[in-house]
Amino acid sequence: MRKRPRDFVELDALWAADADWPSYFIQQKVWVYMDRYRAELAGDSDYCRILVRHADDEGWVYLRPWNEWEAVESLLDSITLPVSITQLEQLGFEPMSGTDADAA
Repeated sequence: MRKRPRDFVELDALWAADADWPSYFIQQKVWVYMDRYRAELAGDSDYCRILVRHADDEGWVYLRPWNEWEAVESLLDSITLPVSITQLEQLGFEPMSGTDADAA
């Protein structure tokens, strides 16, 4: 039996952020991570998401079903630099913190 990948990382980068974030990674940047997961195990759910973190356990998430991948990819292209919290809110991102950041 050949294993197929289920988790696809599309982006893993630091992006410039505006001055309104409560914290940053190096040089006033936020971490932007985009992936998609194809569920093949019982109890799992398909998803695609964009995470924007300003600390190890805090940030913003945009989470949709797998079949909305093209819309999520398009949304990523619409984020302008420097990244702002206001912009993420307007695009439909939701805040996350603590264990939500790991589960999201």
